[in-house]
Amino acid sequence: MTRARLPEKTLGQPTHALKLNPDAAFSFGLHIDRSHLTLVVVNFAGQVMRRFHQAGDFTRPEQARAFIAESIASLKRDNSSIMSRIAGFGAAVSQGLELSPNQSVEGHWCGINLSDLLDGVITTRLVQENAAAAAAIGEMLSGAGRGVDSFFYLFIDAGASGGLVIDRQYVRGAHGRSGEIGFLPQINPLRSSRTNLQKTLGNADLTGDLLNMLHDNGYVLATIATLDQLDEMGQAVVGKWIEAVADYLYLPLLNILCVVDPEVILVGGLLPRGLTKRLCYRLSERLSMHVGAHWPQMAVKPASVLVDAAAVGAAVMAFQPIWDSA
Repeated sequence: MTRARLPEKTLGQPTHALKLNPDAAFSFGLHIDRSHLTLVVVNFAGQVMRRFHQAGDFTRPEQARAFIAESIASLKRDNSSIMSRIAGFGAAVSQGLELSPNQSVEGHWCGINLSDLLDGVITTRLVQENAAAAAAIGEMLSGAGRGVDSFFYLFIDAGASGGLVIDRQYVRGAHGRSGEIGFLPQINPLRSSRTNLQKTLGNADLTGDLLNMLHDNGYVLATIATLDQLDEMGQAVVGKWIEAVADYLYLPLLNILCVVDPEVILVGGLLPRGLTKRLCYRLSERLSMHVGAHWPQMAVKPASVLVDAAAVGAAVMAFQPIWDSA
């Protein structure tokens, strides 16, 4: 930490305030998802200094190991001073990778121990968490959650999952499933024909459905990063997708509001900011009709960290022992 001189208002010794030195330490944050691998390096202030990304249809363990090794080697070549101050390595794993072996390619991750997989690749302490929890904890420690005591975090990558923060503490529950809406079935209360009790929100392919809808209407996008740049007709297609997603999320979020009563629902994940704002608006509008809120009160708002939320959250988690001892 460094000292910042405060204006002198009284007699006596000058008063100083402690200020974090953002370059005092760095950490790695990894997000492993069905559709991509993202590795970030953040400083002690939670700012992203370097980002490495690899997209693909399905992520396999050997691909993850090679990607991480190549990214770390690149960082060593470009900035060895950062590598000398790495405090830890945080890893966030999306729920879709935790399926049973009969679930096609995702089953390759069953029984995989990340510590063993990364043995020899990383030399620092490894902290592992599911993607929604990592994003929620990161938001609590360095995002919008710093000004909110209790919130529910809705995490959207390929599917949807969640994390719960109560009184500035991440709540796991007796079996680690507190707030985890990703385990709930895909129930559409407004269009029962679209209900699928055999699939959960966590293993849904919401973003893939959006790209397919756009493709069917003549818009070919490799990723969702450029969705905010679509023309009016493209945005109309996105609007239909928002309505469908709002149908699936309505009941889970209504239950969260009624049972837990958080101050706000924060939405983060892979969606670009413009699309996240539209989804938050629609969810808030729909929820307000049934919980006595006076529209246009926003019950659902974008999180501070949207892009790479899980990776950034995992990196922030790796600093926790340092903060606890400070």
